[in-house]
Amino acid sequence: MTALRGTSINNRPHVIAADDGGVVRVWDLQTGNCTLTLGESGDTAEIGSIDIGPEPYALTSGFHGDVRLWNLRTGECALVLDEPNGASALCGLILDGRPHALTAGSAGIRLWDLLTGERVLGFDEPKGVSALCGVTLDGRPHALTCDGDGTVQLRDLRSGECTLTLDEPSTATVACSVDIDGLPHAVTMNDAAVHLWNLRTGQHVRTLAGHTGMVRMACGITVDDRPHLLTCGDDETVRLWDVRTGDCVLVLTGHTNSLFAVCGTTVNGRPHAVSGGWDATLRLWDLTSTHVASPRGGHSNWITAIDSVLAHDRHHLLTSSLDNSVRLWDLCTGHCVDTFAPQGVLRSVQSAVIDGRPHVVTRDTDQHAMRLWDFRTRQHVLDFAGTGKYLEVAGVLDVHGRPHLLTSGNRLLQLWDVTDGALVRTTAAASSRRTAVGAVVLNDRPHALTARFGGQLEVWDLEAGERSRVLHGHTKAVQTMCSATIDDRTHVLTGSADRTVRLWDLHSGQSVLCLTGHTAPINLVRSITLDGEPHALTAAHDHTARLWNLRTGECTHTIALPLVATAATAVDNRIVLCFANDMALFER
Repeated sequence: MTALRGTSINNRPHVIAADDGGVVRVWDLQTGNCTLTLGESGDTAEIGSIDIGPEPYALTSGFHGDVRLWNLRTGECALVLDEPNGASALCGLILDGRPHALTAGSAGIRLWDLLTGERVLGFDEPKGVSALCGVTLDGRPHALTCDGDGTVQLRDLRSGECTLTLDEPSTATVACSVDIDGLPHAVTMNDAAVHLWNLRTGQHVRTLAGHTGMVRMACGITVDDRPHLLTCGDDETVRLWDVRTGDCVLVLTGHTNSLFAVCGTTVNGRPHAVSGGWDATLRLWDLTSTHVASPRGGHSNWITAIDSVLAHDRHHLLTSSLDNSVRLWDLCTGHCVDTFAPQGVLRSVQSAVIDGRPHVVTRDTDQHAMRLWDFRTRQHVLDFAGTGKYLEVAGVLDVHGRPHLLTSGNRLLQLWDVTDGALVRTTAAASSRRTAVGAVVLNDRPHALTARFGGQLEVWDLEAGERSRVLHGHTKAVQTMCSATIDDRTHVLTGSADRTVRLWDLHSGQSVLCLTGHTAPINLVRSITLDGEPHALTAAHDHTARLWNLRTGECTHTIALPLVATAATAVDNRIVLCFANDMALFER
C-alpha cells in the first residue's frame, strides 16, 4: 500500500487505500470487505478525502495523470481537475465554507474550488513540491509545503505569500500538522527521526526518536483526549506518540515489510490506526491503551515450517522461521512458551520432530556445517560430517526403529542415523535441478522422492542406491510434496505449478487422484487426518487454502487468506495455517 485515508460512509468507518499497482479501493473497517474500486489500474500516487455536504468524496492523482474527485457512495467520477501532469501531493480542505482541493507538483501549488472545478489560486515553485498539507493559523488558511530541495515553508493561501521557512535539513519532508494546546505544529520527517515545529514561532519543539529505519508517513490522531501522532516506516512498525511529552506509548508490530502508509480512524467509538506497505496487507489496530493486547513474542520474519508436538501432556506447535529461531507454542493459550535462537551466523534454522521430541537443525553461513540440537535441553546432539554448501533437510524417517534424516544437496541424497550421527547411505542423483525432495518408507525400505523441472517425479531406493521408478502426470514443476498413508499403503501428495495436486500410490506408481480448483501454482501440501478420514490440506499463490477428502477427491472447505500460506498442520480436527510471521487457528 502506498497511501491511506480514513473516511465515513453511511456512518460506518472506511479506509481509502492505493496499492503499488495504482488501484484505489475502499474498505469497510467493520467487515473487512472491499466495497468499491475507483477507476482502473493506473499510477495513482496520492489520495485524499473530503465531505461535500452529506456526501463523502475521494481525491486521486497520479504522477502522469489528472486529478479526479469520486463520489464514495456511487463510485462515480464527479469531477476532473485540469492538472495535466497530475499531482505528487494533494489534500482536501474547507475554505470559506466551500470544499477545495490543494494540489502540488512539478509546476507548483494549485487551489481548486470543488463545487465549480475552477482553479482559484496558483503559484509556481521552480523546484517543484514533493509534499504538502493544509493548516489553519490565526484563522487564516495556509499550506505547509516541502520543495524539491527539502525546504519546508508555510504559505498563506489567501495572499500566496511565504510567511515562514523552517530550519530543516535538506533531506526532510513534510508529513502533516497537529494541534498542541490550540497551537498548530508542523510534523517533518528526516531519516528515522520525526520533528515537531511551532508554526507561530518557527521554533523546533522536539524530536521523536525510536524508529530504527526511515520514517515514511505520519498523521495526527486524538487518543484519550490528548493529541498523538502515528508514524510508520522501514522498520516495519507503527508507533503512537504523545506529542505533548514526546513519549512513544505504543509500538505495533506484525507487518513483514516496509510501511508506507498509516492513517487514524474511529471504529465503534474507539481510536484505531490503519497501516499498509510492501507486504500487501492492511492492518487495523485498536489504540485504546486499556485494550491493547500484550505482545506474545512472536516471530519477526516468515514462518517456514510448523509441526505438532506433545509437551507436558499438552498439544504444542513447533515453528521455525527466517528470523533464525524456533518457537514452541501452547495450542490452548496461543502463547509462545519457549524460544531457541542458536548463536552464530546462520544460513538457516529448521525445526524437526524426532522420536516425538522437538529438535532444531542449523546451517552455518561460513562453514556450511549442519548441526542437530535438542530443543528442550539446548544440547548439541551431533554434527553432520562433511556437509556442503547446498545441503537441506528433506525429511525425517523411521528406519528399522531408528530415527533418520534425509538430506539433499550437491547432487547427493544422504541418509543419516540420528542416534549416532553416522552417514548410512549416499545416493548420487544425476541432476541438481530438483524443485522438491521428500522422504518415505516403502516396503520397509527408506526411499527418496525428487521432482524435476518438467514435472516428473523420481523414486529412489536408498538401500539399493538406485532410481526405482519415474512418475509422470504433472505438466509443470512440482514445488511441494509430502507422504501420506491410506489403507496401510504408502502414498505421496504433490503440488505443482500446473495448479493441480496429485495423489500417487507408490506401490503401483499410479496417480489415483488429481485435485483441481486452485487458480495459481501450489506451494504447500500436507497430509492430515480429520474425523478419522485421510485429507489433504493445500495452499497456493491464489491466497487460498483448501481441504480435500482423499477418498472422494472432493474439496470440502476453501479458506481465503490475506497472504500466501507458508506452513500448515492439523491437531485434533483443528487446522493451523501460517502466513508471513502470523499463525491462524481454524476450528471445524
